Amino acid sequence: MAKVIDWLQQNRKLLFSLEITPPDRGKSVDDIFFGLEALMPFEPQFINVTYHQPHTVYEEKDGVISRRPRRKKPGTVGICSAIKNRFQVEPVPHLICGSFNRYETEDTLIDLHFLGIKNILALRGDPPPGQPRYIPEKDGHLFSYQLVEQIASMNKGKYIDDLEDP
Repeated sequence: MAKVIDWLQQNRKLLFSLEITPPDRGKSVDDIFFGLEALMPFEPQFINVTYHQPHTVYEEKDGVISRRPRRKKPGTVGICSAIKNRFQVEPVPHLICGSFNRYETEDTLIDLHFLGIKNILALRGDPPPGQPRYIPEKDGHLFSYQLVEQIASMNKGKYIDDLEDP
């Protein structure tokens, strides 16, 4: 599959793309497929898959307040894989800084690479609902350029930690 940037730079004709938001948990991937089926005759070059930070719940137990994210939607990686396999259209997952640390981001990037998903839209993301400003996760990225740098490093084979061969 071509890179989105190549389509944008080389193509002199109209491009058609789609953007979907993952459905709420409990819904089926068939809900996504049903909506996309009707649009496939337009031959979209790529399909963006958005991502939003989870709602955060603060719980107190024995005098200790803990923060617990409550994810309400299925993962973008799984949805991108399903779209790519079903429609043979390049998915473009939105990867955000919010709600992920660098290690979780690296795991997601490894999964995307394994699935052959090469296009990523890197964003800082908005604060989660109810939070007035963006606060990065511990060991996370404050700005999207840091996320882009992590992606670029991984594209060069540089990971956060070196793993010893078994």
